[in-house]
Amino acid sequence: MRIESDFGSFDCFEPSAPAAPYAVLHLRDRLDASPADNPSLTSALEERSLRVCSPAIESCWWVNLECTRFAHAVAPFAWLRSAAVEQVTQMWGVAARQIGLLGTGIGGHGALHLAYRHPREFPVVAAIAPAVDIHSHYDRDAILQDVFPNAEAARQETATLHIHPLNWPPHQWFACDPLDPDWYEGCERLASKLSSIGIFFESDLTTSAGGRRDDYERMMLPKAVEFVANGLQKVSAAS
Repeated sequence: MRIESDFGSFDCFEPSAPAAPYAVLHLRDRLDASPADNPSLTSALEERSLRVCSPAIESCWWVNLECTRFAHAVAPFAWLRSAAVEQVTQMWGVAARQIGLLGTGIGGHGALHLAYRHPREFPVVAAIAPAVDIHSHYDRDAILQDVFPNAEAARQETATLHIHPLNWPPHQWFACDPLDPDWYEGCERLASKLSSIGIFFESDLTTSAGGRRDDYERMMLPKAVEFVANGLQKVSAAS
């Protein structure tokens, strides 16, 4: 269902069974369908009795800088952390730490980046084919060119450069098809950096759908939702 509120536009989904005492903030890839129109996602959410809220925003990279194409007069990250979280809290009475982050592509990078910047608020994150190396698309992406003066400035805003060696989300998972033409190398570099620092994470960088991202997302969504649900259960039990 589409919700229009003072905080913005959101596509939300609620399971038919009584919902778990937490929720998912879903950041979709560019032009992706709403959660309710994604059978792979809704099936996984139903199985785990999870509610999901997805900002109904297109043509936006989730960055910590203001973007003229963004619908709100703040940086996209600031809006996520305040307005989007407040929307979930008001609807379902869950605090930020009870909200798992889930995203694909551009949304996957945003989910990881938000969790790396604010790991105590968002301890659970899962990303499918996250667009980690956003700077690699600078020359062919007009939106990035609107926000950043050059590719190096875009690189400085990547999730990989915002990992704190002593403060990181305790439950993080990401996956990317090794034949993905855009985002595999960045995910591989991210995994290498996390391993070298000694940060715990889970990943799948070997399963392939032949480089077909839609097929890969359908394949990985149940695993991602299961990871988020299990992580939220652990966070809730430890609170």
